[in-house]
Amino acid sequence: MGAALVVVGVGVFVAATPPASGRSGAPADVWLVATGAIAAVTAVAAISGSRTRPATRAAFYGAAAGVLFGYQAAVMNAFVTVVPKGIGSSLSSWTTHALIASALGGFYLMQSALQVGVLAPAIATTNAVCPITSVVLGRAIFLETPQRTMGGKIASAVSVALLVVGLVLLARGEAARGAGVSDRATPAPGL
Repeated sequence: MGAALVVVGVGVFVAATPPASGRSGAPADVWLVATGAIAAVTAVAAISGSRTRPATRAAFYGAAAGVLFGYQAAVMNAFVTVVPKGIGSSLSSWTTHALIASALGGFYLMQSALQVGVLAPAIATTNAVCPITSVVLGRAIFLETPQRTMGGKIASAVSVALLVVGLVLLARGEAARGAGVSDRATPAPGL
């Protein structure tokens, strides 16, 4: 049920939130603020995850990875304008370093989420948070304003609610199943 709600939530959100054309580039101060916000959200999620039970830890680490992967998609939009200028420009551009750092950080956090051993919340949060982060950054950085009717706005809000409920169900279900498995697998003292 949790997985179905996440899939429906993400699908409806993406379908109900089509981006409109915005600007192709953004000033350095906008990127600086966005990068700082992404670093802060990622750090809060990773630190919060390190202090929780396994299913919630996997969800927090997966969400942190999803934030970095969403940021990576936004940076890629800026990076493609640098590539035609040659290898020297590409190597000296901040976008190259931001892509490498976000890819390595996202990969590390995703592996950390998977190593917790509770796969459903880790994968679901990554797959849910990445497109949401991309949409938020598209709006904030590139001024892409979705062209939605009131029905589209309601559908977007409902889809986010479904997504959150699905993620909670996944985390709770995996935690309960993991506790049951470990309880059965642990022999009684003295046996």
